[in-house]
Formats: sequence, structure tokens, C-alpha cells
Amino acid sequence: MNERAILSLTQMDQMSLFHPVSSISDLQKNGPSIFTAAERVTVTRDTGQTLLDMGAGLWCVNVGYGRKGLVQAGAVAMQELSFQHFFGGASAEPTIRLADRLLGLFLDTVPGSDMARVFSATPDRTPMTPPSNWSTTTTTCAASRRRKRSSRGRGPITV
Repeated sequence: MNERAILSLTQMDQMSLFHPVSSISDLQKNGPSIFTAAERVTVTRDTGQTLLDMGAGLWCVNVGYGRKGLVQAGAVAMQELSFQHFFGGASAEPTIRLADRLLGLFLDTVPGSDMARVFSATPDRTPMTPPSNWSTTTTTCAASRRRKRSSRGRGPITV
């Protein structure tokens, strides 16, 4: 029998994972906080304790957990085209439409802007027509400019 098959999750974690920004000795002594569920803005530990998710999955879950509309949109995206890189001129319709939408929102909000394009650090597979219960989310992207940058410069924009 495989010895590892009888280990608890805590023991497996202690033997298999490196946790950044964590005390290795504390983890070896006390074990990790193991989370088993999440809903909206809370996460639940294996002990049953429910906590506010202060890190929001390190900002990748800024719309909350368990959002039915996002689950459905994700399922559709995974069935159709779950990923497409941008190298060598490759693209995908959802990303093109999202970039156009972000650019339009920015140009409508910031009069006189000379922003010409949107750059996304990773391809976006979010639906272009979000569910009606989807609250406004934060999307960070960098912008290329039509004219030479001014001495003030501008960093990433948040829409």
C-alpha cells in the first residue's frame, strides 16, 4: 500500500507544499489552515469556521465566490475555447470584444484621452454580456497611446 495514501491533508501539506510569506516552523508545528468551501466573500475552514476572505484569492476572486452566472459563463468558455494566447497575432472573439468595450468605456469617461489600445496581461474569457446580477468588477489593464507619452506618464488604468 502507498504510504502517502494514509496521510492526513495536514501531513500531506506539510510534506508537499511550500507556502510563501509563511513561517515554515509554524506550519510544521501547527499545520496549515485548510479551506474547504467559499461563498460570496467568505471562506470556510475544515473546522467549520467561516472567515471573511481578506485576500480575495489574491485578487483573482474580486467578484466573490459561488456566483452562478460566472459558473455558467465559465462552463461555456471551457466548452468553446478555454484559452487563446496572443503571440504571433493570434486572438479570440471574447477578448477582442472585451478590449473594445474597455476602450469605449475609457474614452467615454476620460474626455480628450489619447488611449488607442488595451493590453491584457492574460487572455480574458469573460462573457461580453455579463449576467444581470453581476456587479461592476475591477479590471486592470495597460494602455498604449496614440501620441508619445507626456512627461507625466500614466500607469495602468482601472475600469
